[in-house]
Amino acid sequence: SQGGGGFGGFGGFGQQSAGINMEDLGDIFGNFGDLFGMGRRGGGGRVARGRDLETTATIAFEKMVKGTTVDLELDRDIACPSCKGSGAENGTATSTCKGCNGSGQKAQARRTMFGTFQTMATCSDCNGLGKTIDKKCPACKGKGVERKRQTLAVEVPAGITDGATLRLTGQGEAVMNGKMGDLYIHIRVKPDGQIERIDESFDLETTLHVSMADAALGATKDVRTVEGVVGLDVPAGVQTAQRLRLKGK
Repeated sequence: SQGGGGFGGFGGFGQQSAGINMEDLGDIFGNFGDLFGMGRRGGGGRVARGRDLETTATIAFEKMVKGTTVDLELDRDIACPSCKGSGAENGTATSTCKGCNGSGQKAQARRTMFGTFQTMATCSDCNGLGKTIDKKCPACKGKGVERKRQTLAVEVPAGITDGATLRLTGQGEAVMNGKMGDLYIHIRVKPDGQIERIDESFDLETTLHVSMADAALGATKDVRTVEGVVGLDVPAGVQTAQRLRLKGK
């Protein structure tokens, strides 16, 4: 499904800080600049960015404990292999857009209750690139992208929590002469039914039912773990709700 995952994480201060993507903030302030006619233009303009995608992956409880790899089927726009995403036939030239004179933006007059304001909008003739294609790529008809169904292998780290979201940078959709969007993967963990996680830690717990005789005299009982069945020595005199530990299991 589409919407808007390397895995996410906090990088250097120039990129991300406290979970805030600084690039996204740049886009926000860039939009304010466009509103008041101060948007970046021409060769120094913003690079086009493909759409972000999101999907959901459901994994078994055991896979959550050990970590796993999931295969995701994605329908997405990828860069055209023939023109490498440029939209132009190989070897052909581009021309300065006549609609915006290469700036990538056009001035528009907007009437508001406070009067008429001039704003800058992305040029529809060149989609903000400032250049037009002289000869379109025959494979993608000048779009620079093609729709393709692909299988993506995604590594899910051990101990991930139910409801967590992984971000794969650059695994979203492509756009002509731009960079790929991101892919967000929402992880769902199926309950085991017998084994549970303790407060999202790396410790697990299960319940073992023993007879009164075994509780009084002690016994060795089989206990199911995520790595298989192991023997547990139940001490004599064990009490109801007493917690015993299988270290490393």
